[in-house]
Amino acid sequence: MMRLLHCPPAQARAHTCTPPTHTHEQVQRISTLEAQHARLLLSLPPHLQAHHRARHQQAAAEDASCGGAYEFPPLILDEPTFRLQMDSSSSNSSDSAGGGGRSL
Repeated sequence: MMRLLHCPPAQARAHTCTPPTHTHEQVQRISTLEAQHARLLLSLPPHLQAHHRARHQQAAAEDASCGGAYEFPPLILDEPTFRLQMDSSSSNSSDSAGGGGRSL
């Protein structure tokens, strides 16, 4: 399981990250973002607010079913290659579905 660390850009490149020491600032930042999220949610039309809440509850239930631990996906170090791989895998799955990925 990966731990989140506070890494200034120069240190992040050198992989010499240290545990966070500015806990108060982090708490304030999270509180600010949560308040912003609440304001943005209230600005949505009611049907989209309901959809967001339902999806959030569904995601929380899915997370709880696997122990509640989030695992970070692997890093993408070469984005162009990653995109090519994703494009080729999605076209292969379209081919196997019989559609060939083409429309007439």
